[in-house]
Amino acid sequence: MMGIDEILKKLDGLFKDERLEEVEPFLLSCMRQAKAGNEYGIYISVGNELIGFYRSISRYEEAFAVAEDVLLLMEELQLEGTVHFATTLLNTATAYRAAGRYEEALADYRRALEIYQRDLPKDDYRLAGLYNNISILLEKLDENEKAALFLHKAIQIVEKQPQSRLELATSRTNLALIELKLNHLEEAKKLLDLACRAF
Repeated sequence: MMGIDEILKKLDGLFKDERLEEVEPFLLSCMRQAKAGNEYGIYISVGNELIGFYRSISRYEEAFAVAEDVLLLMEELQLEGTVHFATTLLNTATAYRAAGRYEEALADYRRALEIYQRDLPKDDYRLAGLYNNISILLEKLDENEKAALFLHKAIQIVEKQPQSRLELATSRTNLALIELKLNHLEEAKKLLDLACRAF
């Protein structure tokens, strides 16, 4: 059985070489081996990768099935309420969002947010990722003021990260688009000026 670092390295190689047809069988094989060897940490990590892969190719029902399996296992292992559990909720919510199941996505994002805000430092990069995902969902629900609020929070964290200039420019562009929807033209212009300079 490969360790998780080895698995992720091989997975990166498959994506880099565009051998996408090998990704699903590889991840399923790793999950089977991990289950047989009671390597629950590896099983959970690989399961999260598979959720993301299924989401990326629009095979949502399979993503939900893997997510349910992994979350149930984590509950059995009494990992509910941990940061790892919240990360799986985030991945699950993002799959729900991609499938247009917005209420389920919002429920899982909220659960993840509660855990992240309780257990992570305020400027942890993972919080920025979650805020960003919630913002995207709220914009889809036409709750633009709330979407802007979450994106502001994400930007405040990303601003503190080294090597984040392009990501920051992208986030500012996204926020500018929301501000335009809200008819906040001056704010949108400021954000786009900052983004253009970074790009």
